[in-house]
Amino acid sequence: MRTAGWLASVMGVLTLLAFGATAAAAPVRITGAPSFNEAVFQPYKAQIERQTGTTLAIVAINSARGIDDLFAGRADIAMLGARLAAVVKQITDKRPNPLDTSRLVEHVLGESRIDFVVNPANPVKSLKREQLGQILGGRIGSWGAVGGNAHPILVAVEPTDAMYIQIQNAMLTPMALTWTPRSRVVESILQIPALIAQAPDAIGYMNSLSSPEQKRRVAILSTDVRLTRQQVIVTLNTATPEVMKVVEAIEATVTRMSTAAKESVRP
Repeated sequence: MRTAGWLASVMGVLTLLAFGATAAAAPVRITGAPSFNEAVFQPYKAQIERQTGTTLAIVAINSARGIDDLFAGRADIAMLGARLAAVVKQITDKRPNPLDTSRLVEHVLGESRIDFVVNPANPVKSLKREQLGQILGGRIGSWGAVGGNAHPILVAVEPTDAMYIQIQNAMLTPMALTWTPRSRVVESILQIPALIAQAPDAIGYMNSLSSPEQKRRVAILSTDVRLTRQQVIVTLNTATPEVMKVVEAIEATVTRMSTAAKESVRP
């Protein structure tokens, strides 16, 4: 009987340990903007997981989906392609029911910029805002019109990325333009540097937080256009300590990325 009781006690302890291990292994769920995922999580997800001892389950669709998933309990963290107020406005403009934004906590992690990039062999190294806008909008179709070779210009874009929309709103719309229909569409913003590295007459854009490996493949244009971006994630005000540990690790990662990006452009 004593043996049976001892075995029962041991089994009980093992069951509790197994339950605890299962609970600890539950992933932190992150959904939202593909631009944040591609800039931060694709290169650094494994590093953040090692640092926090947590598995990250990431679904990249759009910023509004991230906020919806927070309220629905499908996500612990939302990653945004713009500030929270702008995303909330985007959602409420399409739906009659207001969002309870008092439950949301915005974490602004750092600032980056949109870099416009060309193939390193391209003799054009600088463009004014009007020239750049007319190239992206299709009014200028040859590099010869801006001091380069008389070759057709290939514009590389990723239309679902937040930078595509930001460039449209900040640059092209004021010039009564839209993106040129002769654009080469890629599936991921991370594919733009690779395409430009292989296409001498291509032009595109990338986040200044992109990895040094990505930047080495292209030449960053000198331009008077300054479009900044803020790296933003959102949690509920009831976020657990485990979730906040991941938030802190993400913030530290973005800080390191921002520092590396600044150092990479120093003369």
